[in-house]
Amino acid sequence: MNLSWPEDDGMWRSCAALLPGLSGIGEGYVLIAGGYGLYLKQTWLRSNPETLTLVPLESWRDASPRSTKDIDLAIGLDLIADRETQERVVAILDQNEFKAKTKYWAWEKHASGGHSILVELHAPSPKAGSVNLHIEGGRVKRRSSSGEEAPTEEKKIHGNHNRELIGHELHPFHFELDGLRLSIPNPVTFAVMKATAAHELWEKSQTPSEKAVDSREKAQKHAQDLFRVLGMVTREESDRADEIVAAIEEARAYRNAADIVKASFVEPGHWGTALAREQWRDEDLGRMQETLRRWFK
Repeated sequence: MNLSWPEDDGMWRSCAALLPGLSGIGEGYVLIAGGYGLYLKQTWLRSNPETLTLVPLESWRDASPRSTKDIDLAIGLDLIADRETQERVVAILDQNEFKAKTKYWAWEKHASGGHSILVELHAPSPKAGSVNLHIEGGRVKRRSSSGEEAPTEEKKIHGNHNRELIGHELHPFHFELDGLRLSIPNPVTFAVMKATAAHELWEKSQTPSEKAVDSREKAQKHAQDLFRVLGMVTREESDRADEIVAAIEEARAYRNAADIVKASFVEPGHWGTALAREQWRDEDLGRMQETLRRWFK
């Protein structure tokens, strides 16, 4: 589906420039996660009304895609484990004027008008006993063949360690915009990430501090995103959800998310329900909560 994107949409132009190169390097897909992944899926659904979803977009009280300021990319561990592969990733980022900002997993590009575009590289947990990878300071990093971390002068990337990326490789949602094939995580993995993020920020907001209001606003965005994930579930995604749950249900991140969902998002009096209620009709909200109960038993 070809769309007319604004010429000043630096986010899309950067995404369209980066993804073909990055997707051609690794063994798996580079997935667009976070709010921007949801934004792109919703944009595609608006242009493909024949695709059935759990809650049709015309039933949403606010069907405007939520804007975001960064591009979260879920990358495979193979992009981090090999030195030459890392250098190829850095070369693509360099070609598109992205420079390392935060510990080699956040890359920033300065755009016109004083704006900047941020690309964050997120990685799942390495398998126990991994020889080439280790976790340090919240980052997934490569080890050299000697077991030591690669030299600091080496061109490299790290992955922001995202425990909630469990099952991200299972049944991504693929779609096409402007001739570019895009992929985002399956809705079960997305729900794990959004429920956990909302919970962590909500907990922070309950402690009086200068950042309490900001934490609450961010918690509300993630809570609303969780229900956006659910509302946009296609029939095919719904059919595959049980398979994904079966594959990840023993993982700690999934069990933690299940506890959060059952305590915060499936009953009328839950704080997560309250934060998102205004965007949905009662019958649609109930349908999404029933889906949560099925996924997170």
